[in-house]
Amino acid sequence: MAAKGIGDKINTMLKQHQDIIKIREFIQKAYNVGDNVRQKVDLNLFSDEEVLRLATNLKNGMPIATPVFDGATEKEIKELLQLGELPTSGQITLFDGRTGEKFERQVTVGYMYMLKLNHLVDDKMHARSTGSYSLVTQQPLGGKAQFGGQRFGEMEVWALEAYGAA
Repeated sequence: MAAKGIGDKINTMLKQHQDIIKIREFIQKAYNVGDNVRQKVDLNLFSDEEVLRLATNLKNGMPIATPVFDGATEKEIKELLQLGELPTSGQITLFDGRTGEKFERQVTVGYMYMLKLNHLVDDKMHARSTGSYSLVTQQPLGGKAQFGGQRFGEMEVWALEAYGAA
C-alpha cells in the first residue's frame, strides 16, 4: 500500500512538472526511512537525467522488501505510509463490488499480524513404554495427545523381517 502511494505521489510530481530538486528530495526521503536500511542511496551523486529516469521507474510503485523477523519497525512502516499520503492505521475504505456502496468500517489491507510457529523440541518430545492399544489393529494409539506410540506400517514390518526379528 505504501509503495503504491509513494509511486502515485512521484507520478503526480512528474505530471505537474515539479522542480527536479523537489523530486530528488522526495525520493531521497523515501529511501532513507529507518535505521535498518541495508542499501543507502545518495541521490546527490545522480545526474538530473538519472533522477528523472528513476522517478519514471518508480511512478508505478516503489519496490520495498523487509525480512520477516528482523525487518522494518512499526514506526518505519508508518513513515512510509505518510510519505505515500495514506492513513497510518493501514486501513482504507473499501466498496462493495456489486452495489458500489462503502463498507461501514475501514478495513485492514495486507498482512495484519504474523503467527509464531511452535516447533520447539520440548513440545514435541514424547516417549512411551506401555499404554493403550487399538481394539481393531492391536497397535498403539497414534499421537502424543492419546499417549500413543509409534505405529508399524507394511514397510516397517518388512524391515523387521529382513533383520530376522520374529
